[in-house]
This record gives sequence, C-alpha cells and structure tokens, in this order.
Amino acid sequence: MNEQSLIRHYSEVRRRLMMPPAARRRSLYDLRHYPEPIGPVRVVMGPVPDIASLKTPLKVLVEALCNDLGVTADDVICKVRKAHFVKARARISHYLREQGYSLNDVARRMKRDHTTILYLLNTYDRYGERVHA
Repeated sequence: MNEQSLIRHYSEVRRRLMMPPAARRRSLYDLRHYPEPIGPVRVVMGPVPDIASLKTPLKVLVEALCNDLGVTADDVICKVRKAHFVKARARISHYLREQGYSLNDVARRMKRDHTTILYLLNTYDRYGERVHA
C-alpha cells in the first residue's frame, strides 16, 4: 500500500468522523472497500477535535449571562437566597441546559448540588418566573 492511498483512506475516515452521527451510519458493505493500514501512519490533517472542546466554556457563558441579567457571577454563586439571585440562577440554569450542559456541569459551576439545579429547573420557567408554589 502506498502513501497516497493511506492519505486518501485517513482523509475519508476523518471526513466521516466529522459528519453528524445519522450521516455516518453505513452498512458493513460500505466499510469493506477501505484498505487496511499497513506500517506507520502519518497524521496529515491534524487531530480530530474533541466535541466537548467545541462548546463555549461555562465560565464565559455564565459571566455573559450575568452581565445581561444585571448581577455578578459571585452573586449567582453565593449562598444568598434573595429572589433576584434565585431567578438569575434559574434563568442561567435553563439556558445552560438548553446548550447541552449536564446537571452536574451546571451545578459545579454554581457551586450547588445537581438536585438543587434540578429543583430550580422544575420550579422556575426559563424566564425566572415560578411555575408552581
């Protein structure tokens, strides 16, 4: 197997890995025509980025949301239970969950337990208003 066919093979593999999962699904027959790698492999296009690295860091998102809500990040993290702080936490929690962050990720950033974040999500709507008493 020559170097050009290896480059073509790994370029195709990389292209398929960057596709959404639904587009990647192929039958085993489609995968049979790929040559088996032989010998050392040279990285041509660089490493495939980790999906988690493509997300905006939580700290940056929380600070931007706090600026929009008129509170500081320290106010959101603190243990004070004043209504406007709780509403800000609820709105930030809703937004972060919509962006795909887990309950544990949000809870760690807010220095809370994940069940507290779950309670916030169930008690307050995405605009910070109480859903039920």
